[in-house]
Amino acid sequence: MSTSSADTVRHGKLARWTKLYRDAAVICFNFLILFILLNVFLYVVFSLRGPEPGTLGGKPPPISAEILAKLYPVLSPADRSQLLRECWTRPYVYQDYLMFKERPFRGKYVNVSEAGYRHVKNQGPWPPVSTNLNVFVFGGSTAFGYGVEDDQTIASHFQQALSGHSDKRVCVYNFGTGWYYSTQERLLFEKLLSDGFIPHVAVFVDGMNDSTCMYDSLAFSPKLGKLFEEANYPGGLGGLAVSFIDKLPMGRAIRGARRRLARPAPGALEKAADEAVRKYRQNMVLIEAVCRQFSITPVFVWQPAPGYKYDLQFHLFPPLGCYRQYAYAYGDMAKLAAADGLGSHFVWAADLQENEKEHLYVDGVHYNGKLCRKVAERIVQTALQHQWFTPHGVKSAAP
Repeated sequence: MSTSSADTVRHGKLARWTKLYRDAAVICFNFLILFILLNVFLYVVFSLRGPEPGTLGGKPPPISAEILAKLYPVLSPADRSQLLRECWTRPYVYQDYLMFKERPFRGKYVNVSEAGYRHVKNQGPWPPVSTNLNVFVFGGSTAFGYGVEDDQTIASHFQQALSGHSDKRVCVYNFGTGWYYSTQERLLFEKLLSDGFIPHVAVFVDGMNDSTCMYDSLAFSPKLGKLFEEANYPGGLGGLAVSFIDKLPMGRAIRGARRRLARPAPGALEKAADEAVRKYRQNMVLIEAVCRQFSITPVFVWQPAPGYKYDLQFHLFPPLGCYRQYAYAYGDMAKLAAADGLGSHFVWAADLQENEKEHLYVDGVHYNGKLCRKVAERIVQTALQHQWFTPHGVKSAAP
């Protein structure tokens, strides 16, 4: 082969490789641009939609001005916005053994102490004074009172309802925490006792979170847990790539698609409900044992849920997927409650909304002030009827 022919072949090969490189570079560049544009688009969409299910903190849920006016007729538009910001935009902070807790906060409508309890109306002193009748309330975000003011929570209404039946000053401390269910409540209760804070009465308001935590693992995997996993088990380059995408808006879109496409296996919800009820009852037994040791009166409350005995035509919000899970666990608990199979200090409050013909929620699952008051009054009435608080100086029956 002549020198000129060899040069022609080399130049031909170089031209092919150059074209291949150029085509690959153009494809990669276009892919990168599309990747960025897609994430920017999803970022805008999710910013309008609000926080992702299963995240801690975030923006207030998107609610139209018309519905907000129905939910908070007494508050001005500016005050409604401030209430929602104070409820929803407080990032959680680390808590030993429990992963996270409500952040201390001082606002117009939401106030959380350094000790971890949300203020009620006429808040009692901390540390609690033993000559008062001290009540600790535990639960999830419904017990905390997301979407209502400090003086409209279950704990605040409980203090008001019980105060007329005791010669002592009734001091209620609201330790409700977003996302908590009975296991975390038990651990928080034990932590407070080990730190020397011993109440006369401990009230545990549960139902919604216990009903879903066994099945919907995604919704109960807070960001702090994911950060812990990423820090300790990065999984090499592949794990880093997955972690990177997971933090992008595209990652949220993938998780949302996975949730929508997921179909539980036949009987999965029923099995998860059975396990949730079993674990809840075990936590009851453990809490009761601790309470006996410290002469504390426990009260266990199974709360209302929008998916159980509530006419959803009066619900101002679209039904959520978790309503199906409520139905299974609540059905099991209803049978146990009817058979007196939940102990002597159990309050069945799940049916409080059965005949109500008005809205009772400030969003998909959180109570308005009226339903908070009804729950609190049911607890107090049941306790007075069964004389649970008589050893603590409370009159044995309502007047």
